[in-house]
Amino acid sequence: GAQDLSPFGTGAYTGEESAKLLNELASIAILGHSERRKNFGETDEMVGKKTEQALENNIIPLVCVQSEKTLAPQSCKLVAYEPIWAIGTGSPDTPENANKTAKVLKEKYGQDKEILYGGSITSKNAKSFISQPNINGVLIGGASLDAEEFIKICNIMEQI
Repeated sequence: GAQDLSPFGTGAYTGEESAKLLNELASIAILGHSERRKNFGETDEMVGKKTEQALENNIIPLVCVQSEKTLAPQSCKLVAYEPIWAIGTGSPDTPENANKTAKVLKEKYGQDKEILYGGSITSKNAKSFISQPNINGVLIGGASLDAEEFIKICNIMEQI
């Protein structure tokens, strides 16, 4: 997978990785992550352009939204709810509240959307999120930097 891709097609866009280039290396790309929005000023419009590029190049866009008010392109099938206050803080949302938000997102964008929760996921809380009826998976952030913790989370997911 890729953590981002360019909103532009191929061309002279120094520092940008085009979806056409990435499609041989990645089948999925995370788009609109809160860190990209905060640190690089990404907007919903830019995320929409990146989503179009991903789809045109056979890459599955995983679009991150920070609340039910954040716009997600209708064309995406994977949406990650990542409350900005839970990213890297060690203080996740409650599974029940995340489930309510996931339900609102499915009502807003369609029941065919798969909703992931991302925000301070650990091996201790992953199962409580994935067991919620409207949450289809988790987006692992900081815990993926610790190989043992990441493997624990993967093992938990395999058992579900």
